[in-house]
Amino acid sequence: MSNKLDAVFTIDKNYIVHFSTALLSLLENNRDITFRIFLIYDGVRDDLEEAFSFFRSRYGVEITALDIDPSLFKDFRITHHIKQATYFRLCMADILPDDVDKILYLDSDLIVNGSVSELAAIQTGDEYLHAVEHLFPDSNKEHLAQFGIPSDSDYFNAGVMLINLKKWREDGLTRKLMTFALERRDDILWWDQDVLNILLRNSWEKMHPRFNFVWEIMESTSDRKDIKEAQAEPVIIHYTRSVKPWHSNSYHPYRHLYHKYRAMVPFGDDI
Repeated sequence: MSNKLDAVFTIDKNYIVHFSTALLSLLENNRDITFRIFLIYDGVRDDLEEAFSFFRSRYGVEITALDIDPSLFKDFRITHHIKQATYFRLCMADILPDDVDKILYLDSDLIVNGSVSELAAIQTGDEYLHAVEHLFPDSNKEHLAQFGIPSDSDYFNAGVMLINLKKWREDGLTRKLMTFALERRDDILWWDQDVLNILLRNSWEKMHPRFNFVWEIMESTSDRKDIKEAQAEPVIIHYTRSVKPWHSNSYHPYRHLYHKYRAMVPFGDDI
């Protein structure tokens, strides 16, 4: 299996501590993998220096911060707890260095509690990405009918994706994604996740649900072997929904893992 993997996070200034917690959990549980870490960020670089210095000294990993202009997304659909930073990932192919052909995208509201060597070993081909099927009820996908997509179609959660950046660049995907997100902002519901699912329909591969363990998988009563395996041993625990493990009213059964790794981050406000 490959022992090298590039990974990218996209955040705004409010998520520095949560990004640091997620990254620490990735590095702690994957010491056999050599990482290049990238952060797409729209804030002041000085705010990142403490985090970068910590990861450099403790893990010997370098983090490259990449600028993005948040005004690009000022007219994009934003609702509920979602911020503009969710759309940053649509631009990854244009922002990341040209020598990054494959990259693991990770949201910052998650914990990596095991090995991702299986993902590092995946060889990309004609697919745009690998992702975990989202066990959304069909009612959450009824709006996709206007795009010719039946509500029972496969749909992925965009919080963890192994992305074929080489193909994204070859097909000029950034412009297509950004144009669609803006022009159809009133028709999509689940933000950039809808955009990706609509435009990349039938052009993605499924990965094991243990690598994006969301509420719907955790609560599933399915007898599917992969669902049962994920429930028994989740690797990437993704704290979806608006109540996060750092909120006092969190009732997530794996919230203790967030606090375990958060306690290892020696900076940021107490939460």
